[in-house]
Amino acid sequence: MPTDNATKPDACCGSDPCATTQPAAAPAAPAATAAPAATPAPLEVVLKAADGLAQAQAKALERLERIETDFVARFKSDEKLQGAFDKLYVEMQQYKDDFVFQAQKPLLVDLVVLHDRMTEAIDKAEGAAKDTLDTLREQLLEMLYRRDVEPMEFDPAEKFNRDRMKAIKREPAATPAEDLTVAKLLRQGFEWNKRVLRPHEVVVRRHGA
Repeated sequence: MPTDNATKPDACCGSDPCATTQPAAAPAAPAATAAPAATPAPLEVVLKAADGLAQAQAKALERLERIETDFVARFKSDEKLQGAFDKLYVEMQQYKDDFVFQAQKPLLVDLVVLHDRMTEAIDKAEGAAKDTLDTLREQLLEMLYRRDVEPMEFDPAEKFNRDRMKAIKREPAATPAEDLTVAKLLRQGFEWNKRVLRPHEVVVRRHGA
């Protein structure tokens, strides 16, 4: 019969008094520290940044050159088109003016001849008749002005000009310097919009003729 003095298993040995105590594990070796990344030299960083900037600048310049080339091409095309349009407009305006001039010329020349006849009559008339003819001539001139017709200026010192003068008579010139000078204005010329409608009718001096 067991007694109270029976030996009890040691509490520190656990439930199995025959279990062998295991030695403690060795401490883990410390983890290897990673080597720090190599830091680029400051000059290398600057050169790399400069190279990138140069490439970006080259691309930008190339793009600008393409834009400039396209702009110049378009501008020249528009300039040629505008020049052709302006030339065509001038030619059409000249054609229009010439058509109007030729259409009106017979009537306008008749009015100018009427002005000549009235001037001759005024030179011979006297008194009230002269005043009446002079008034009628002024009204005729007003009618011509409204149709863009006006007397041309005449310079007695100007030499004979075939574009603005018509030689009706000739007289001998005393010296070679007087050759082709105007001796007398017979009838004043008229112009329409700066174009000669009827030239000055003059007497021309000729030397050796």
